[in-house]
Amino acid sequence: MSILSKVMVLINLGLGIAFLAVSVVLFSQQQDWKGMYNRDVEQLNQSVKQVQQEVAKRNETIRSQQDEVTQLQGKLAQKDKEVMETLAKVEKAERDAVEAKRLHDKLNGSYEQLAENTKRIQAEAESTRERLDKVQTDLQAALKDKTEAQADVVKLNEQAGDLKLKIDTLSKAADEQQKKISDKDAVIAAYKKAVPSLVIDKGTVVPPAIEAKIEEVDPGAGIVVLSVGSEDKVEKGFTFFVYRDASYVGQVEVDRVFAAKSAARINPEMTPSTIQPGDGATTRLGAF
Repeated sequence: MSILSKVMVLINLGLGIAFLAVSVVLFSQQQDWKGMYNRDVEQLNQSVKQVQQEVAKRNETIRSQQDEVTQLQGKLAQKDKEVMETLAKVEKAERDAVEAKRLHDKLNGSYEQLAENTKRIQAEAESTRERLDKVQTDLQAALKDKTEAQADVVKLNEQAGDLKLKIDTLSKAADEQQKKISDKDAVIAAYKKAVPSLVIDKGTVVPPAIEAKIEEVDPGAGIVVLSVGSEDKVEKGFTFFVYRDASYVGQVEVDRVFAAKSAARINPEMTPSTIQPGDGATTRLGAF
């Protein structure tokens, strides 16, 4: 039974007792029962009001207590939750403790193996360090070789550039020589055309290739001065073929040789044109 029900029962009981008391008083005294009744009713109403006020206060107290009970129930639920979480933590801690003990036992059981593995790892680390040192040494040597190779490459590139320059120079010289040969061939052709009766003796000793210039000409004496002498391996009796540009001019024979110059006589039979200073002269035309 709730507190409110108990209060209502007490109120009804009080009202019954009050009514009974009023009845007894009225019956016993038998005087002015109506006034007394009214006074009793008023007192009863006041008592009822007081009881109602008391009931209201009790109801307010009950509501307040119910609110407190609700709050306490919420707190209790929270505490129950915290207790459950704490129990879960305790269980987990117990499991962790069991696992830790197992691991501890396992670690104690494998300590010797761990020590052996540690020694092995240290030995491997030392070996790795030695290999690393060797690799670093090899790397430094390789870097040195690379630097030297790069220097060699630069040197070879420079040499290649020099060779290319020399090749270009030689190519130009070869082209010039080829042009000279072509010019000489043209002179020879003109020479053979101008002197068809000339027969070249292939058994004759051919003088060395000497190039010269006609410096002076004495038409009356039939003598020319060549720009070469004994220093250029000129000997008496050497024949020089005179040409101008690509045309054959004539033939001269060395008569006197000096250090840097020589004098030669003009062969009129082999000289179809007039020899002039500045004409070219060579010893190799007769060899073709």
